[in-house]
Amino acid sequence: MTTKADSSAEAACKQEVPTIVCMQDDDAACAAVKGCCKLNRMFWDGGAAPDGPLQVLVAASEEALARRWPQLQGIDLRMIVLSDACFRDPVLDAAVFAYLPKETPIPHLERMIENALEDMTRNTLCRELAERLRVSSEEIDELNRIGVALSAEHRIPKLLEMILTKARQITAADAGSIYLVEPGPEAIPPRSAALPRAATGHSLPTVAGSDSNAHPSRLRFSWTQNDTLSLLPLEEMAVEISESSIAGYVAFTGEYVQLDDAYNPPPGLPFTINRSFDLKLGYHTKSILAVPMRNEKDEVVGVLQLMNCKREMAAKLTSYVAVSAQVRPFSAHHRELIMSLASQAAIALQNSRLLRSIETLFEGFVDASVIAIEERDPTTCGHSFRVAQLALVLAEAVNRVSTGPWAEIRFTPSQMKELRYAALLHDFGKVGVRENVLLKAAKLYPAQLELLRQRFQFAKRTAEAESLRQQLDFLLANGVSAHRSNAQQAEAGIREYWERLDRLWEAIEQANRSTLTSQRVCSELAEAASLGFTGVDGVPSALVTEEETRLLAIAQGSLDPEERTQIEAHVIYTERFLSQIPWTGDLQNVTAIAAGHHEKLNGTGYPRRLLAADIPVQTRIITIVDMFDALTASDRPYKKAVSTEDALHILRAEVNAGAIDANLFELFVELIREGTHAGELQEQSFFTTDRSAVA
Repeated sequence: MTTKADSSAEAACKQEVPTIVCMQDDDAACAAVKGCCKLNRMFWDGGAAPDGPLQVLVAASEEALARRWPQLQGIDLRMIVLSDACFRDPVLDAAVFAYLPKETPIPHLERMIENALEDMTRNTLCRELAERLRVSSEEIDELNRIGVALSAEHRIPKLLEMILTKARQITAADAGSIYLVEPGPEAIPPRSAALPRAATGHSLPTVAGSDSNAHPSRLRFSWTQNDTLSLLPLEEMAVEISESSIAGYVAFTGEYVQLDDAYNPPPGLPFTINRSFDLKLGYHTKSILAVPMRNEKDEVVGVLQLMNCKREMAAKLTSYVAVSAQVRPFSAHHRELIMSLASQAAIALQNSRLLRSIETLFEGFVDASVIAIEERDPTTCGHSFRVAQLALVLAEAVNRVSTGPWAEIRFTPSQMKELRYAALLHDFGKVGVRENVLLKAAKLYPAQLELLRQRFQFAKRTAEAESLRQQLDFLLANGVSAHRSNAQQAEAGIREYWERLDRLWEAIEQANRSTLTSQRVCSELAEAASLGFTGVDGVPSALVTEEETRLLAIAQGSLDPEERTQIEAHVIYTERFLSQIPWTGDLQNVTAIAAGHHEKLNGTGYPRRLLAADIPVQTRIITIVDMFDALTASDRPYKKAVSTEDALHILRAEVNAGAIDANLFELFVELIREGTHAGELQEQSFFTTDRSAVA
C-alpha cells in the first residue's frame, strides 16, 4: 500500500491514498483485489488506474515496477504487496508496508488496508504537528530575538520604532501606532458593559501610575508607521483614557480590541471609530488589532494598535480595490503573538524609562557634586564644566583624525560619557582638602598678614613714643633752646624710620603675592627680617618672624611644600571617593581617568609619578584642557588670567619638556585657533541632560 498526493490540489490539500500492488499474471491476487469491498467502496473506480490518485498498481514484474518506481518518488508509500515472495530490490522492499499471500482472504486484506490508512493518518498528523511545532519554535525564537533586541535598546524613540516594526512584520500589518500612558490625578470613571467577545478580550488591569483611587488621564500618541503612506508625519497628540476611543478603551479596561471591518463594527461597542485620519490622508482602515502593553506588575503602560493585515507584506493599499483584495482580518494567532510582543515591549519600555530615571538621578548627583565643590572653592566656579566640554570637543577631534598615532582611536558614545563624567568629577577630591589651604590666595593667610601689619604699626608707634620720651628728657635736662634743635633732628629720624617701614611693608605686600618675587623684593624682605622692635613687655622681638619670612620667600605660588602636598592630595581623595561609587561596566574607568589628570608623561606629575605608558589617552585629554582652563580662567584671585596665546606658549613648553602629549596638543591648538573654547559648544549625542544652564 502506498499514499499519493492529489496532483490537482494545492500542497496543503493533498490527499494520500493506499496502493495495492500485484502482478498481472497472479490471478488469485487480482481476484482478491477485485473482490475487496472495502477497496471498492473507498477507492475503486471500476476502471483502469486513473490519472489522479493511484489505487491499484498491476505490474508485469518486479522489474517493471522498478522501472516505474521513479514516478512514485516523493510519495509517502504504504504498499501492500500480494505475493508469495519478497522483492529482491532492497529499495522496493524498504517501501513495503506488508507482504500478503496471493490467496489472502478479502476480510484480511480489508483489515490491512484499514491498518495502512490508520498509519497514514497518524503519519499525516505527526507531520502536521511537527510543522506546527516548527512554526511555533520559529515564532518563539523570533520573539526571543525581539526580546533581546528590545532589551538592548535604551533610546526610547528607537525602541518605539523597533516595537512597531517587529509587530507589523509578525502580522503583515500595513500600519500601526503606539500610545504611551501619561500619569494623571483623575479618578477612575465607571466601567461600562463588556464588549462582545468577538471584539474584545477580558481582564481589568492596573494602569501604570495609578492606585485604587486614581487613574491616568491621557494617552500620548507617540509613534506611528504606515507602509502605504511612507511620508506620514508624526504629530503627537493626547487621547483620553476612557471608553470613547479604541486606544483609550484598551488602556482603560486592559482588554484587546479586534475588528475585522472598522467601518462596519459589531453593534454595542462603547467607542467610536475615528475616521478623520483616513479622510485627511485618503487612507482606508479595515482590520484593526489593539492590545494593551503590560509591564511585569501587570500595569498598562501603553497601547499597541495595528491596522490592515495584508496578504502580501509588500502590497500598497492605495485604493479601495487594493484594500478589498489585500486586507484580511487579524487571526487569533496574530493576537496571541502581539499580546506576547506587547508584554515584552512594555517591560523593555519600562526598563528604558527606569534607566533614563537612573541616569537623570546620577546626572543630578554629578551636578550637585560639582556645584558643592565649586561652592566650597568659588574661585574655580565653572571650571569643571568647562573642562568637561572642552575634553569632549578634543575627543571628537581625535575621532576625526585619519592619520598619525591617533588614527586608530575611536571613542564610542559610552567612552565619551565616561570621559565626561571623569572630567566633571576630576576635582571632586577637593572636598577633602582643608578650606584655608584650598582657598589660600597669598603666601600668608589673611590673619597672618594682618598680624604682621599691626606689628609694623606698633613698631612705628613704639619708635615714635620712644623718640618723644627722649625729647622730653632732653627738654627737662637742657632747656627749651637746646630742645628745639634736638626735636627737629628727632622728628627727621622718626620720618626716616617710618618711610623705611613703609618701603619694607610695600615689599612684603609684593612678596606676599603668588607671582614670582623680584630680586629687589627679596633683598628688602631680608632687610625687614633683620629689624626688631620692643614689645609692650619691653622684650625685643623680630619685626618679621622666621615663619613669616619662610612663607614670604616662596619663589612662586602661594603654597609652601606642606600646603602643596595637601592640595596635591585632592587627587588621592578624588580616587578614594570615586572608587566608592559602583560604576557600571561602561563607566568602570571613570575613577582611573579622573585620578590621573595631574600625571605627566615624563613622570614629573603626581600623585604616582606615572609614565606615558600608564596614562590613558582620556586622562591626557583632561590634563591638557585642565591646564589651559586654569591658565586662562579669569576667576582665580591668586593669579591673573593669561591670554590664550600665552597659555598655549606655556603648554608648548610642557610639550617640549615631555610632560603632555604633543599630538593631542596640536589638535587642541587647532580647536583653539578655530575659537572652540570661546563659542557656544554644541550639545553632543552622548549628553543625557541639558547642561547649559549649569555650565
